[in-house]
Amino acid sequence: MKIILFNAFYYPHIGGGAEVVFKEQAEGLQKRGYDVVVVTTHGEASTKTEVVDGIRVIRVPYSNLYWAYRVKNKPALDKIRWHLKDTYNLAVKKYVEKILDEEKPDLAICHNLCGLSISVWDALRERKIKIIQEIHDQYMTCINSNAFNHGHYCESPCRLCKTFRILHKAKSKCVNSVIGVSEFVLNRFVNLGYYKNAKHYVLHNARSFPIREIKYWNQETPLKIGFIGNVSRVKGVDVLVKAFIKTKIDATLTIAGMASDKPFLEELETYKDRDNRINIVGFMNSQEFYDKVDLVVIPSVWPDTFPTVAFEACANNVPVICSRIGGLPEIIKPGINGMLFTPGSVEELSDIFNGLTPLDLNRWKDNARDSVKEMTNPNGMFDKLENIIKETVS
Repeated sequence: MKIILFNAFYYPHIGGGAEVVFKEQAEGLQKRGYDVVVVTTHGEASTKTEVVDGIRVIRVPYSNLYWAYRVKNKPALDKIRWHLKDTYNLAVKKYVEKILDEEKPDLAICHNLCGLSISVWDALRERKIKIIQEIHDQYMTCINSNAFNHGHYCESPCRLCKTFRILHKAKSKCVNSVIGVSEFVLNRFVNLGYYKNAKHYVLHNARSFPIREIKYWNQETPLKIGFIGNVSRVKGVDVLVKAFIKTKIDATLTIAGMASDKPFLEELETYKDRDNRINIVGFMNSQEFYDKVDLVVIPSVWPDTFPTVAFEACANNVPVICSRIGGLPEIIKPGINGMLFTPGSVEELSDIFNGLTPLDLNRWKDNARDSVKEMTNPNGMFDKLENIIKETVS
C-alpha cells in the first residue's frame, strides 16, 4: 500500500514535537513495508524532492506572504493576510494535485496542514483517496493553534477564529478517520462539530527510552525540582517560580529551555535574584536534565494536547506534578506517578511542594516508568495505527 503523508514541516525544519512524531511515523510505516512519501513545505520557489533518512520527501513552495517556519516578528496585518490565504491555498492545491497524479497513493495521512491548507483535503477527495487526519493542536479551530488568548483558554472559538475556520469545519466532513493524540483534543473537535463523517480514534504518542536506574530522595540533600520546555507564560513558568519561592522545604529549582519572550525572561531573572535556589540554565539535553532532578513540574495554564515531557519524565523514573488541563491528566495519575493541581494556582502548587515526603516521592518514582508503558512502546502504537489504516481503507 502506498501512503502519502502531509505535514507543514519536515526534518531538518522542526517546529515542535509534532514534527518529531511525524518523522517517526513516516519512518515507522516504511519499516513495516508501506511505500511512503512525505509532502511538506519549504522556503524556496520551486518543488524539490529529496531522500531524508530513507524517506522520499517532496517539498512544495510555501505559496504565501512568507514561509510559516519563519513566522517570528511579522506585523499583525501581514499575519492576518497570511491566514486569509492559508484558509484555502489554491496554489498549494495545484502542487498537491500534480503530486497525487504522479504518485497515485492509496491513502493519505494528514497531520498539521498549517501552510499547506485544507485545500489538500479537496485534492485528495476529488481523487477518491481516503483521508486520515491526525490532530496535534488546535490549528483547525484557532488561527494561533492554541485556543489561548488574553491569558485564558478559549472554551469556544472567538469571533475571529470562527470566521477564519468556517471552511475548515464544513470541509472536515470529507475526512474518513480522525485521530486525536489525546482524548482531550479529539473531544474538543467532536464537541465543536468537526469530522462528522469520520471514524474517531485516540492514539497516544509513544517513544522508546532507555531503562535507567532509579535515584531515590532521602531528604539528606535538597529536593531537586525541575522544569524543561518552552520558558513562557503560557507554560506557567511564572506560576512555578512564585510557588517555589513560597515553599518551606529544602529544595532547588532548575529551569531548562529557551525563552522567545525576552521581557518574560527578564521578569524570571528578578525572581532568581531574590532566591538563589533558582537556576535558569537555558537549553539543556533532556537526558542530562533528568539525571539532575528528582521531580518535574509542568505548570501549563493553556491546554497542552499531549506533551511529550510528561511521559518522557516518567519513562526516566522522574515523577511529575502538573496542571489539571488538556491532555496532561491522561498521563499523570495523582498518587501514582505524581500530582495534579489547578492551572495557575500558586497556593495549591506551593502546598503540594510543602507536603512532599520521601515516602510519597519514592513510591511515585517506583511507579513512574510502568505507568507510561503504553507511551514507551512504539511497536504497540504502530500496531494500533495499522488497525486504523485497515479500517479506513476497508
